[in-house]
Amino acid sequence: MNWAEETYKVYRKPEPTAKTITVVIYDRFPKYIRDHIYEKNPYVKWLKRANKLYKYLGEDGILILERFIDEAIDVMQTSENLYEFRYNHALKYGSGFQPELFEQYVN
Repeated sequence: MNWAEETYKVYRKPEPTAKTITVVIYDRFPKYIRDHIYEKNPYVKWLKRANKLYKYLGEDGILILERFIDEAIDVMQTSENLYEFRYNHALKYGSGFQPELFEQYVN
């Protein structure tokens, strides 16, 4: 996005987007890494942290993060909607999606 720095700083993702990113990207890290980045960067208000989570990853962590993002994009490109994406991602990477909870909303 070609946003001004001030616009970028105040932009807030919609809640489903933030939760999806957390589940399909950051929750794939081992628990000790997640605990570390969440402890270093706690919530300052509802679904808002002082900094971006990736800033608390080292070089190796950034490389893993990039791989997780690329893998998520690959699954997104074969999915028609968020439900299908979450379902396909869970099948491939075990991201803990429970499709039976959402079946009533599909079709």
